[in-house]
Amino acid sequence: MDIETNEYISGLSQLEMLNADGNSFGLIRTCELDKANINYYQRLSLEKAKKVGADAVYFRNFPNLSSPPKPQLYIFDFTVKEQDVVEIHKNVWSSTEVRLYLVITKSEIKFFNSSKPVEQTKSGDLQVSPFETLKIVGDAVKKYKEYSAKKFDNGSFWEQTQYDFGYGETAYEKLISQLKITRDQFLDVIKLDKTIASKLLVLGILVKYLEERVDVDENGKETRVFATDFFNQEKFGFSTDFTETIRKGNQYTLNLFEYLSNHFNGKIFYLSDAYKEQIKVKDLSPLADFLSGVLDKNQFVFWRLYSFNYLPIELISSIYEMFLEADNSTGVAYTPSYLVSFMIDECMPINHPKENFKILDPACGSGIFLVSAYKRIIDWWRVSNYEKTGEWFFPGKENLSELKSLLKDSVYGIDISNEAVDLAIFSLSLTLCDILSPKVIWENLRFDDLSNNVVGEDFFDWYPKNIDKKFDLIIGNPPFIEYGVRETKINSVITGLKLVEQVPNNQSALLFTIIAMNLLKKEIGLLSFILPSGPLLYNNSQKPINFRKWLFAEYNIPQIIDFTYLSNTLFKNKGNEKNVAVSAFFLENKVPDKNPIYHITVKKLKTAKERQYFEIDHYDFHKVGKTDALDNPFIWKSNLLGGGRLVPFINRLTSFQSLKDFLDQRKKKGWIYGDGFIKGKKDEELVESDFEKKKGGYSEADYLMDLDYVEPEYFSEKGIEKTEKNTSKYFQWPRNEKIFEPPLLLIKKNIGSHSIPVFFSDLKLGYKNEIIGIHSPLSEREELKNVYFRIKDNPLYRFYILATSARSGVSRSTKTTLQKDILGIPFPEYEEEIELTQFDKILINDTLDYGLEFLGKDNNVKALEVTTEKDLNRFAETFAGILNSLFETKAKKYLQKSIYQTESFICSIFEYGDENNIIFRTLKTEIEIENHISELVYNKIGTSYRINRVVKIYDGDLIYLIKPKELRYWLQSIALRDADETIVDLYYAGY
Repeated sequence: MDIETNEYISGLSQLEMLNADGNSFGLIRTCELDKANINYYQRLSLEKAKKVGADAVYFRNFPNLSSPPKPQLYIFDFTVKEQDVVEIHKNVWSSTEVRLYLVITKSEIKFFNSSKPVEQTKSGDLQVSPFETLKIVGDAVKKYKEYSAKKFDNGSFWEQTQYDFGYGETAYEKLISQLKITRDQFLDVIKLDKTIASKLLVLGILVKYLEERVDVDENGKETRVFATDFFNQEKFGFSTDFTETIRKGNQYTLNLFEYLSNHFNGKIFYLSDAYKEQIKVKDLSPLADFLSGVLDKNQFVFWRLYSFNYLPIELISSIYEMFLEADNSTGVAYTPSYLVSFMIDECMPINHPKENFKILDPACGSGIFLVSAYKRIIDWWRVSNYEKTGEWFFPGKENLSELKSLLKDSVYGIDISNEAVDLAIFSLSLTLCDILSPKVIWENLRFDDLSNNVVGEDFFDWYPKNIDKKFDLIIGNPPFIEYGVRETKINSVITGLKLVEQVPNNQSALLFTIIAMNLLKKEIGLLSFILPSGPLLYNNSQKPINFRKWLFAEYNIPQIIDFTYLSNTLFKNKGNEKNVAVSAFFLENKVPDKNPIYHITVKKLKTAKERQYFEIDHYDFHKVGKTDALDNPFIWKSNLLGGGRLVPFINRLTSFQSLKDFLDQRKKKGWIYGDGFIKGKKDEELVESDFEKKKGGYSEADYLMDLDYVEPEYFSEKGIEKTEKNTSKYFQWPRNEKIFEPPLLLIKKNIGSHSIPVFFSDLKLGYKNEIIGIHSPLSEREELKNVYFRIKDNPLYRFYILATSARSGVSRSTKTTLQKDILGIPFPEYEEEIELTQFDKILINDTLDYGLEFLGKDNNVKALEVTTEKDLNRFAETFAGILNSLFETKAKKYLQKSIYQTESFICSIFEYGDENNIIFRTLKTEIEIENHISELVYNKIGTSYRINRVVKIYDGDLIYLIKPKELRYWLQSIALRDADETIVDLYYAGY
C-alpha cells in the first residue's frame, strides 16, 4: 500500500516501529521489495509476505549481518479497507513464516497468534480472534511497551511473553498428525500396504496442492493449474473436484494419476501395475475424507484450516521422514525444518552465490536438505541475475530450462529406502511448482527423470563405485545406529579407507562422515553433518579421544555448533520422543589451518524450543585453539558450561592425583573398590547356556544369599531409605565377596541435587552396579571414614564430575554419571592441597546453581529470570574486583557509577577514578536513558543498540555494559569473563 493513513502511521509509531522521522530499524513495506538497499534475505521474506497479502514485515536485524535477518511479524493495514481476517489467518498460519501478525484498523491494533489455526464454531463456521487488542489512542504506554519493536529487535519479546507461540499447533504439526491418523486408517482398517498408503497420501497432497495453486498474472487475472472444469471429464467420473473423483470410484482416481503421469513425465505420479491392483479393491474414502476435511471418529481433519497454496514445500519433504521415524528404530530422525534452514544459511549464505555447485546428501530420506539446498541454488541464480541486471524478477517459462538444469546438475542424494527416494524426487520436482506460476506449471512444466540424481542404494554400497565423484557441499543428518562389526560390506569399506583409528561405538554417522570427506573437493569442499555430540566431543574414553585427535588433525574444522542444551527438545516429535545430544560439525577437506575452531553452544531458549530460530549471542562463542582441540579432552565440556576461566580451572584440577590413584595406592593394604552386583535374569528364567564360563556367564553367589541390599532408587543424598532381602542364588556379575564387607563406603553414580549420595556402613551390605563400593580393612576404618567426609557435601566434586563427565549434563538424566567419573575426582593425599580462590568458588557455584539446571530443565530456569538489584551488585563487585587487581592505584580504581534499566535492557556503567570524586549522574526518564545510550553506541560502534544483545563501550574512563535483563547475562561467572575480555581490550588499547 503506497499511501499510508495517519491512523496506520500512528499505530506503527506507538509500537516504536517508526521513528519521528518515519524511519525504522526493522520495518519494511512489501511494496518496497524492489528497492536496492534491501538485502536478499529480506527480499525473499517480503515476497512470501506479499503473497499472503501483508502490507509490511518487521525484521529482527543483527549487527554486521552476523545472522540473516529474521521476520518477526507481518502487518496488515485495515485503516482504509477491512479484509477477511479468517482467510488471512489461514494463509499466514499455512505459510509458517511468522508466528505473529497484527492488524491496524482506524482505532485499534489487533494481535493474532499465527502459530495456532483458525477455530471452528459449533455450527461449523471458521473464526479467529485476536489475543490482544490495543486502542491507538487511549491505552497505557506500559501496555504498548509489551509489544515494542525494541523487544523484537533484541529477541526479548519471545522470551518474556506470557502467550504460547510454540510449534505444537503449527501447520506442520497439525498436518503431520492428521496424516498419521489417515495413514493408520489405511494400515489398520483398510489393510493397505504401508508403502502404498504413504504413496497415496503424498500423491493426494500433491494433487490437492496443484488444485489449490492459484496466482494472479500481470493483467490481474486469476490463474490456476487445473481449469475449473478439469475434473468434469468422463475418465475422472464427471467430478467437480479431486475428492469427488476419489469418491466416484478407484478407477477414476487411477485414471487421474495416470493422466498426470503422462502429462508431467518424470514418474512423479507413476504407479506400478502391482500397486494399481491393490488399490483397485480398497476403500479410499479415508483419503477423500482427509483431503476434504470431514468429521470422522470425532477427529476433525483440519484441511479446511489450510491454504495449501501457501504451505512450504519443505513440509512435503518431511512427511515421509516422519512416517519412517514412527515405523522403526533404524536411527532415522525427522530433521526439523528450522534446523535445516539454519544449516543451509551457514553453508550456503545467500549473499555469496556460487556457480557449478554440487551438493550431496548421502542419507537424504525424503529430501528435506536437498529441497532447501535447491531452493538456495535458485536464490543464488536470482541474486546473480539481479547483480548483473539490477532487476529482481520472478522466474517464468523462459527460465524453466535453466531452473531444471540447475537441479539436474547440482543436487544429488542417496538413501537406502526406495520409498524415501521416490518422495525426495517428488519433493524436488514440487519445488519447481512452488516457484512457477500455475499457468507455466500446466502448460510448460515437464518433470525430468531424476533417478540418476537421487539414488536408492545403501551408501556403503554406492561409495566404492562412485569414489571419483566430488562435491562442493555434503550435508545431512546421517543415521545414528551401530553397524555390525562382522558385516562384510562395512569391513570392506573400512579396509579401503585405511582408517588409522577405530570409529567409536561402530557409529554409522561417524563412518558416513569419513566416507563423505573422501567425496569432497580438495581445499574448497565443505561437509556439514548433524552428528552425536558424545563420541566427538564429550566421551573421554581412549577410543573416542584417539578418533577425535585423528579427525581434528586430518581435516580443517572451522566451527562446531553444539545443540547439547537442546537434547530433549530438538528431535522431540509427537508420538516419537527422542533425546539425543547432537552438534552440527563443519569440516573442510584440507589440512588444518592455524585459525581457532569456533565452538558455539546454543542455549535452550524459547525461540529454539518453539522451533522458530536459534538465539546465539556473544557468550555462546568459544574459540578453541587447534592444540587444545587435540590435547585437552575437557575443553568442550568447559565451553558447554560457560567457557572462560572454566578451562584453566579444570586443567588445574586434573593435575592432582585422582580418587582412583588414591585407592590404588592402598590396594596393598587390603582396600578394594568396584561396582555392585548385576543380577541379570531371574533365577527361574535361566537356561543351561546362561551358565557357560565366559564373560558375563551366570554363577552362584552364596555370600549374597539372604543379604540385605540397596536398590539405587532408595539411596539418595539423605542416605539409605530402606534395604531389601536378597533371595536370588545366581548372578550375572556377583563381584568379589570382600566388596560387600564392612567397613564399607558406598557412592552412588549420581551427582545429586546438592551432594553426591554417599553412605558409610559398619554392616555387610549388598548393592547394585549403579553404586560403587569401597572396602578397607578394619584397621583402616578411620581413613575410609575420612574419604566419606571429604566427598559428602563437597560442591567441588559435583562440579568436577559435571565438567568432565561424558554423561552428566549430556545424557537423558543430567545428574547420572559413570564409575570412571567418580573415580576421576581430584583427590590429593591432603584435602588442603586444593586451594580454591574466591573466583574458583564463583565458577563452582554458578555452574552448579545455574549451568546444571539450564542443561536439565525446560521450565522455570533461574538463569532466565529477570536480574535483581542484588545480582547486579554482585556482578559489579566481581567485575570491578578483577579490573582493580591490575589497575587500582592509590588515586584511582574502577567503581560502578550507575545502573540504568529500561523495558529491554540493563546498562551498568563503571568509572575509573577517585571514588570520592565520582559524580553519579541520574537520567530520570526511560526516554532520556535510551537516547543517551543510543547516541553513545552509534557514535562508538556505528550501529544501533536495539539490534545488539551484548554491547561493551569504552568512553574515556567509563565502561558501559549493555545487556538483556535475564540473570544469565549478569552472573558473577559472566562478570569474570567480561572482566577478562575487558583487560585484553584495554591492553590492546595501550593501557
